Amino acid sequence: MKATSHLLEKIDMRVSYTECRDLVPFFKMVMDDRKVKGLSCFNYDLSLKYLMKFSDTHETGFKAIDGKWVDTFREFLLNTSSLRNEQHLSTTSARTYYSIVLNVINEAINTGHVDATIVKYARPIKKAESTTASLSEKELEKLAEAKCDCMTLKKAFLLSALTGIQWNELKLLTWDKVEKVNDSYQLIIEAKGSRVIPLSDQAFHLLDQTNAPEEKIFKNLKWNAYLYNKLNK
Repeated sequence: MKATSHLLEKIDMRVSYTECRDLVPFFKMVMDDRKVKGLSCFNYDLSLKYLMKFSDTHETGFKAIDGKWVDTFREFLLNTSSLRNEQHLSTTSARTYYSIVLNVINEAINTGHVDATIVKYARPIKKAESTTASLSEKELEKLAEAKCDCMTLKKAFLLSALTGIQWNELKLLTWDKVEKVNDSYQLIIEAKGSRVIPLSDQAFHLLDQTNAPEEKIFKNLKWNAYLYNKLNK
């Protein structure tokens, strides 16, 4: 019975895809389908919101979607304001949302709704040059004192701010990479070439204690749309 139910669900999804005539509801179907399959939908919800904002002044029916439409949507993202505030949407965010919408259009190509050459010749949004802004000691103190429901995320952020360790390095950090030298500690980071990072007492006390050398220091460290929205409230 379970297998039959799942099969019917898949058939209904295909019928819905086939009958759909507009990118916005099609996008919602793709997102729901990804959730059912256990695939990541990170930033899909925000991408959909910008697509809906774009649809206020532009057609999103499949018949209207061509190379010019894609280019217009690209320019819209590069010039629109953030939905969270009135500030200009960052190039990094625009690039992310643009990529996701193109992925959904690819799905529409696979179902025969859109011409296959549209995405092929779409102009990319180039990656913005990254700049790093250091936090002052007073700002770090305020962050350390601030209330946060996700203590693992807070500790990891503060350690990154104090040492410059990147997110992907924090996720993989294990206790066998922590070395004691005389009366102090240091981290051995092997990603992108081995390097040694001295740890202050303040930084060391941010590490979650564990007895297993190969166990991750920050267990279940993650970042998703739910946490993003929660921390921005």
